[in-house]
Amino acid sequence: MKKQRLFSSTLALGLLLALAVSIALAQGPGPREELAPQDTVGTAFTYQGRLTDGGSPANGHYDFKFQLYDAASDGNPVGSTVAQEDVAVSEGLFTVQLDFGTDAFTGEARWLEIGVRPGSGGTYTILSPRQPLTPAPYALGLRPGAIIAGDLGVNEAALTLDHAVGGGLRVKSAGGTAVYVDSAGGDGMYVESAGGHAVYVDSADNNGLEMDTIGNDGVVIGSAGDDGVVIGSVGSPSTASYSTDKNGLEVAGAEGYGLYVGRAD
Repeated sequence: MKKQRLFSSTLALGLLLALAVSIALAQGPGPREELAPQDTVGTAFTYQGRLTDGGSPANGHYDFKFQLYDAASDGNPVGSTVAQEDVAVSEGLFTVQLDFGTDAFTGEARWLEIGVRPGSGGTYTILSPRQPLTPAPYALGLRPGAIIAGDLGVNEAALTLDHAVGGGLRVKSAGGTAVYVDSAGGDGMYVESAGGHAVYVDSADNNGLEMDTIGNDGVVIGSAGDDGVVIGSVGSPSTASYSTDKNGLEVAGAEGYGLYVGRAD
């Protein structure tokens, strides 16, 4: 029997956390309840499609296999093949849960290749063309290069990172500037009562922290449990000893100047 297909699919990436964040940002100024996920969001998403068999809507049970690719044709597979056996198809409609792992969606375009066979025997027919996977609208806010913009209250933050166990923000092996603040009307960076590292930058090839055209204070550190700013082992110093005092600024070891100001207006 010749098998053809016509897919009309919907894609729900399961990004409930992204949805909650976007709704919170859209509410505008005013008191808002702090939102937090009730459970960890997994990497599976729901795929719904329509299958025709011999030109008519399919009915019965079919085996499917799904493979993610980084191109519409040829290209490289992303993740492992996901097999779904004995999937119920009614009037051509079917729904499956797909999980290609944590590294499948990193901001680049993805296409889904689908193979299907009737029953549980025989060879799979690869459907063509591959199906492009498009993001849910709210998920666009988490793509690489995304911008969070909006006018909130004076004491409201566009983005809040609240993590009681680990670090709030970590930049590692940045090829350019790790943290860049341009034309901030208020404080460029404000850290208050940080129990551990407020901002941690590791192996930055360029500037670790750059503040440009700050209208107010560049960096404000209030109520730090230990030293406000610690610079340790800059360059290749022979020794680096740390003070036991709670200093505002501590330079433990520097090959050149501990603190250098070229020009300050």
